[in-house]
Amino acid sequence: MKPSSKRTLGIVLIVLSVLTLAIGFCQIVPLGFVDFPCFDDMVRQQEINSDTRIVYCISIWPRQAISGGAIYDEGTSNQDEIKVRDLNLKRDEQALLVNNHPVNPQESYETVLWRASISPWLIFTSRFEIKNEGITSIGSSDPSNVLYVSGDVHEGWLPNPLGLIILGVGIWLFRQGKKEQKQEPNKIEAC
Repeated sequence: MKPSSKRTLGIVLIVLSVLTLAIGFCQIVPLGFVDFPCFDDMVRQQEINSDTRIVYCISIWPRQAISGGAIYDEGTSNQDEIKVRDLNLKRDEQALLVNNHPVNPQESYETVLWRASISPWLIFTSRFEIKNEGITSIGSSDPSNVLYVSGDVHEGWLPNPLGLIILGVGIWLFRQGKKEQKQEPNKIEAC
């Protein structure tokens, strides 16, 4: 690779690294208030029929909220198995299987999902805490037939070393190109 090519590639990597750092900063800066997480009253408002098997309401606490939460997902199911975004919920009598992990009544299951962001400086996290509330007596249906699932999703972030690696490679390429350009003898062409 020519010295000027290394230098140019180094500059491009440095600029991209700084731009993605700014993008990453914008992705984690709190923007506003969110005030509509799940409440017990919301479960009572669900359409619960005599064949309803699962009722769920899961709150989310976003990484970009100054305070408060919102609803990650809510609803009912007439089946014993349902997909709720990143979660698979399956009813087995009074027990609940969350992504194939058993959760007995009044117990919780916690798991963390990791995702890359568009910025190589950040890794996004979602910490799920899903609780099996057990058989509930909400609604007009047979109370022994409805399993209530509640939960919270806490979003966060961690630093990703990839951004620092890209910046380091860019600086190294820039310095190598500059060093090789200085070492190259000046060629004088004879006329």
